[in-house]
Amino acid sequence: MSVLQDLLGATKPWLERRLREPGLLLGVDDAESMKKLRAGFDVA
Repeated sequence: MSVLQDLLGATKPWLERRLREPGLLLGVDDAESMKKLRAGFDVA
């Protein structure tokens, strides 16, 4: 399990940055509870 945690720790900043660029990840600050994913398209 520690290998998975290490990989997550290494890729998490990259993934968050990639989701923030098009506006898919919204967050007020670095607090985990304040981060929200937003759909990139209308869900009917």
